[in-house]
Amino acid sequence: MKNESASSVSQTVTENIALTAHDIRNIINGIYGLNNLVADKLKGNLDPEIHQLTELINSQCELGLDLTTGLVKSYKQSCFSANKLLTELQQIYKYRANKKAISLTTILPENEIFLQTERSKLNRVLDNLLDNSIKFTTKKGKVTLNLTKTEDNKIIISITDTGIGIPDNFHFSLFDKQPHMQRTGTENEPSTGLGLYISKQLMDELNGKIWFESKENIGTTFYISLNSTSK
Repeated sequence: MKNESASSVSQTVTENIALTAHDIRNIINGIYGLNNLVADKLKGNLDPEIHQLTELINSQCELGLDLTTGLVKSYKQSCFSANKLLTELQQIYKYRANKKAISLTTILPENEIFLQTERSKLNRVLDNLLDNSIKFTTKKGKVTLNLTKTEDNKIIISITDTGIGIPDNFHFSLFDKQPHMQRTGTENEPSTGLGLYISKQLMDELNGKIWFESKENIGTTFYISLNSTSK
């Protein structure tokens, strides 16, 4: 009876997730459609930043649709430019960084690097890491995204900040589901303490690695590595 009850609860949860994902997809599709209408109306506007913003909104809508699809179906791998992904992330987060007068820069190789992986999952990892870097960096600090390729064909993406750093005694539990440390950001931004746990699980699913280096009151660098692909 207990097993049947647990199975029934699990099925109900799965159905609720599927229904919620369906409704969220409808909302995202609505935003996507409205944004395209706005873009059409602004075709005569010569301000390149406005066009860039509408393109970024479309890109985020597409990632949101991929994410909700992944809640009820398997994520699909695709081949995409890592250079372009980091450039988009910089553009999206620069507005948050500007509010704290944080310098947000991206260092990219001259040759474009391509990845063959599940982009939605990778994007979630980078979102979490970049969100934390800005959250735990004080005003007028620096956050830097860096993309490199090693001789053994590994892609390394790093996010370095000049923030408050992570105390040594919390290093061992940083990727735990319930970490011993939950801190608000430097401007009292809230934190659930789950972002790094989720990022570690996602990197495992992507057959990649995640690690960090940090010194209190100096800053933190998070690294992720993945296999590259040729194109």
